Amino acid sequence: MNTILLSILAITTLSTIGLTIGLYLETQQQDLYLEVPSPYIRFIDETEVDQLIMTLQGKSDSEQLKSIQSFTLEQHKFYSSDQILKILVILKESVYPQYNQVRNYAIEVMKPYIGPLTTAQAQQILKIISASDGIASGVVVSQIYDLYGNTENQQSLNMTLATYDNMLYKQIINQQYAKNFYYNFLITSEGKHVAFIIDQSKTMATVAQIRSDGTNLTRYDLLRQFSQNRNDIFQSFTAFSYILMGNYTDFKCNSCPTGSYEQRKAMNSFVLNVLHNGGESNIYQQLNYFLSNPYNQITDLYIWSDGIITEGTSNINDFVNLIKETNSQRRNNIRINTVSFLVGGNEPQSVKDNSTQLLKTLADVTGGTFIQVSS
Repeated sequence: MNTILLSILAITTLSTIGLTIGLYLETQQQDLYLEVPSPYIRFIDETEVDQLIMTLQGKSDSEQLKSIQSFTLEQHKFYSSDQILKILVILKESVYPQYNQVRNYAIEVMKPYIGPLTTAQAQQILKIISASDGIASGVVVSQIYDLYGNTENQQSLNMTLATYDNMLYKQIINQQYAKNFYYNFLITSEGKHVAFIIDQSKTMATVAQIRSDGTNLTRYDLLRQFSQNRNDIFQSFTAFSYILMGNYTDFKCNSCPTGSYEQRKAMNSFVLNVLHNGGESNIYQQLNYFLSNPYNQITDLYIWSDGIITEGTSNINDFVNLIKETNSQRRNNIRINTVSFLVGGNEPQSVKDNSTQLLKTLADVTGGTFIQVSS
């Protein structure tokens, strides 16, 4: 009898292990095409959202929108889908869903700080805001991170958009489905003033990897690849500024209009065609240039760098204080997003750790996004 029981137990155990392994492999296979939100994204605390909702009760449409805007800029963190829904459901609802302008405007106000959404979460929001002019729904769709490679999700979204007669659908479908989470989420400030600090200094010439054909892939090669994947980066912005940090530090454009084709072409040329990196990287000086310049109205600043400082301060507290001491109105309206290309190299681990932490901190204290590019 004991032998029979032991045999049954053994078979059951093996079946359980086999099922567990099968589920694990299935999950791993799904992960091949589903990107996940960055662990460095910080969401607004639920208690804070509940307090905001209490202050919105009984106010006029304009007062509600002003309160949401002030709260968003004060928090400088991201809204989760549940928090968005909480706020939207208490706003004025029109008898005709297609005219829910207040809810559409609320999405516009929260746009820079809407966190990554699954298709199902986006659909919930779309059902509430409807699609009166398509702009708000376009914002929501742009934050979906699980469409890439997922036919079922694409079809599900198609049905939702068709149901609510979203006129923007034909314009966004092709570009959105081709993006995974990181490339989709990184650039969100359409119609704003966006600035870039692009590191072309000597440390970016460091070998990051050796290709299969034996040739070297540098950190700057990784940056160029990243830039090529964002070749539409300026098309929807009203203004942009940039500094090329290194030998070309003096080559910069302040408040270039979107229509300035030659300026966009010049920047793309410098980013994609530079063969020899050189010069120093003084991120503090370049960041201070953008933060202190009273003539620009930057809302998002992107730093593409390995984070290694070869000139000026590398003390993270100095950078935090620089941001704290920036004019409060400008400080509350700017978000710093950082992309690290710190791959390979023989720098001391302490230098690498400080470089990564610096870029993470700049994003963290301003509610921005940090991305580590590995290949």
